[in-house]
Amino acid sequence: MNKQILILGSSGLIGSRMYKFLKDKNIPVKGISRSKCETTDLIHDFSTEGFSKKIQELISDSSLVINLLSIAHIEDDTSNIIDTNIKLIKNALAYDYADKTNIYFSSEDAILDIKNNANNNWPFWIKYGVSKGECEKLCLKNSSCIVLRLPPFLDKNTKDREKRAFRIPFLNVKILFCPEVEFIYTDSENLFSQLFFDRKTNGKYLKISPKKTRQSKLVQDIDGFSIKLPRLILKIACEFLSLTIYRSYRELFKPYFYRKFNL
Repeated sequence: MNKQILILGSSGLIGSRMYKFLKDKNIPVKGISRSKCETTDLIHDFSTEGFSKKIQELISDSSLVINLLSIAHIEDDTSNIIDTNIKLIKNALAYDYADKTNIYFSSEDAILDIKNNANNNWPFWIKYGVSKGECEKLCLKNSSCIVLRLPPFLDKNTKDREKRAFRIPFLNVKILFCPEVEFIYTDSENLFSQLFFDRKTNGKYLKISPKKTRQSKLVQDIDGFSIKLPRLILKIACEFLSLTIYRSYRELFKPYFYRKFNL
């Protein structure tokens, strides 16, 4: 069987790094994305373009398909993020995967237990979570597809850690809030090596056991001040925030917050 790996969404944060990681390991890889870059072999927009014979050929020539198709950043056009992400996955699943391993990369932010997914007043993080949850449902109905829920993704070789920092531009300082709780952390080397060389499945979900670290360890890589918040303060902050957000999505806030900080 051909050991080529096909990445759908190869120009994004994870897709581009995965592509380069595989190249460095001398593993045959092809990438499809909506924008041209060094990790793209074929340009195709799954949200607007129809069936492509070239894509079917690439799928047929691969033994593993990684699906990273998603609007995932607030700077994108997120007005229809739920419908767009669902359309991306529907169009991707329309191809014939036969006996290929087809893995959809979801997120720990995925929200499954929701009744109405058409609320335009939701903030970005809820829309994103709902879209991932709906896409998971589609994938789990497809016999060829396995769902992988990714933990928060940071890379030790980049400045990704600084995204956890709160910036005060006019003072030229960055503050990293370090609650005394563990959160899930993994870098690209750890993530990809587990995915490709130590795959373990549980039903139709693919599990990853990422490295855990305390946020205080990240302070070494960020210039600025660090402030430690005890767990009790975080719980109080959670209660305060839940009182200040809209009732329409208050129920979703607490599970999201507690899942993020393992309180």
